[in-house]
Amino acid sequence: MAHHVTQARRQLNFSIEYVLDEEEIGAIADVVETQVMPPRSYLLMHPEARLTDADRALVKRWWMGELPGAASE
Repeated sequence: MAHHVTQARRQLNFSIEYVLDEEEIGAIADVVETQVMPPRSYLLMHPEARLTDADRALVKRWWMGELPGAASE
């Protein structure tokens, strides 16, 4: 599990402020929509980390620019 956390933080660490480009926003959108994240192996130990339909809808509103601090700002 530590490997997953380390690998994920290399890709996107929410402790750091980012300016995302369209490709990065698209990658986030893709893994959220296809339910690739969080990985199944992580969910076995942390089932509460599963994204609900409401969670995915909220992320979609973010990347579509509908929320304050949205990806498209």
